[in-house]
Amino acid sequence: AGVDNMLGGDAVTSDSSIEERLAKNPVTLFMWDEIGHFFSNVKGGNEYMVQVVPMLMKIYSSAGSMYKGKEYADIERQRTIIHPCCCIYGTSTPERFAGGILPSELTDGWLGRCLVFYSDEFPDKRLIVEKPIPKSLIERVRFWNSFKVKAVEEGAGDLSGLVTSSCGPCE
Repeated sequence: AGVDNMLGGDAVTSDSSIEERLAKNPVTLFMWDEIGHFFSNVKGGNEYMVQVVPMLMKIYSSAGSMYKGKEYADIERQRTIIHPCCCIYGTSTPERFAGGILPSELTDGWLGRCLVFYSDEFPDKRLIVEKPIPKSLIERVRFWNSFKVKAVEEGAGDLSGLVTSSCGPCE
């Protein structure tokens, strides 16, 4: 679909690295394999990683408005992101995923911002089947990539009416 610029890296080093990525492209999809390991590392005490989940929660809450990043002594490093859309697609085993989640995150709003799916299917990992990407999916991605939001003014940044946009059904 020609939207490689919307893909983030397969790992991050801090909350600042996510902010920097979103400052360059406010709509970013991160695809992380073994996300349970990632969340365990976030909780592991690394000073650069402990703020990742709280920052992701703020980004989520700012999706319909503006996100102001960390304040720095160097004003040039201050990040303002209009309508941030940080999506993470992660895969994991149920045990590893659960091991990366703290009990408090069941009630503090973090998991309420996540969609978690469990699959009963465990395909043979040695069997890779390449399927063509449906043209309707490519066109839908291109539509959303070309979509522009007006400047955030009173009511101009409201995206709520676009949640059910009709650019054609996905097959």
